[in-house]
Amino acid sequence: MSQTRPATRRTTGSYVRFALGALPFVGILVLVPFANRDTPMILGMPFLLVWMVAWVILTSVCMTIVYLIDPQNRGDEADSQ
Repeated sequence: MSQTRPATRRTTGSYVRFALGALPFVGILVLVPFANRDTPMILGMPFLLVWMVAWVILTSVCMTIVYLIDPQNRGDEADSQ
C-alpha cells in the first residue's frame, strides 16, 4: 500500500514564514557585494564586519518570529510534559 500525504493548503502565513526564512540568506549572501567597503568605520570595525554581525543577530530574530507564528508550535504545552 502506498501512503498518501494529506493535501496542504498554502496560506499567507506560509509565505510570510518563507520570506522571513529567506531574508537572512538574501542579506548575507546576495547583498554583501553592495556592503563590501571599508568606510564608514562603526565602533572601530569596517562596515562589512558590522553588516555580517548585524545579519547574524537579525537571523536569530527572524527565526524566532518564524517559530512563534508557525502553527505547529502552538500545541498545548501540558501535553508535551
